[in-house]
Amino acid sequence: MPDIKRKVWLAYSIFVVLGFITVIIVILSFYSGDEKDLLFAGAVSGIYATLMIMLFILSKKIISYKKRKKEAMVKQVNHDLQTGLPNRNYFIEYAEKLLTKAMVPFSLFFLELDNFKYISDTIDRFEQDMLLIEIAGRLKEFEKTDLKVFRISNNEFCMLSYNDTISKRTPENIAGLNIGTAQQIINRVTEPYKINGIELNIIAHIGISRYPEHGYTPEELIQAAGFAIKEAKRTQTAASLFTGKMEI
Repeated sequence: MPDIKRKVWLAYSIFVVLGFITVIIVILSFYSGDEKDLLFAGAVSGIYATLMIMLFILSKKIISYKKRKKEAMVKQVNHDLQTGLPNRNYFIEYAEKLLTKAMVPFSLFFLELDNFKYISDTIDRFEQDMLLIEIAGRLKEFEKTDLKVFRISNNEFCMLSYNDTISKRTPENIAGLNIGTAQQIINRVTEPYKINGIELNIIAHIGISRYPEHGYTPEELIQAAGFAIKEAKRTQTAASLFTGKMEI
């Protein structure tokens, strides 16, 4: 791309010089008054104008190409290649913006697929990808509400939920709504999957933490939600909300 850019600038420089020459030719032809000179000057001007238009179109295409390439690179860095979901990097960046700029209270749903490694060992790579895409698709269904989904690691997903209306409710009401939402997510994710004629069943749990009650950084909120997942597994419930006692 740098070589193309240099060539474009070289072409612009040449056209500037040609522009001066064209202006001189037109002026000389005008003063000479000769019909052939005037026709020649007109032809030169037309060719120059055409070439300038072509150069302008080429420049626009190069700029558009660079923009698309940059967007593709950013997406590759911030998105999971298997599912297309935003990845951990994007999650940290997104959560920090909420923490530092918007200062909006929000809930974090940390979903762990408990038996994903066991299932992965029983199917091939293509089937693993198909399963992950299907799981991601089911999770994205909840983005129609107020959730944003991220893939944090191989068998872990995070969902951020921020809603000004909900944030004005009492902590007890918010906790109840979060548990209800988590149960809906678990119900959907654990429905049987049919991949290449193979029926697969996922076991999953969700841990929930909330800003600012349970942490002031994305890492603290993930850690708190991780404690909540352990509690959900211990009590054999689908989801659990973090409490300070879970750290002990």
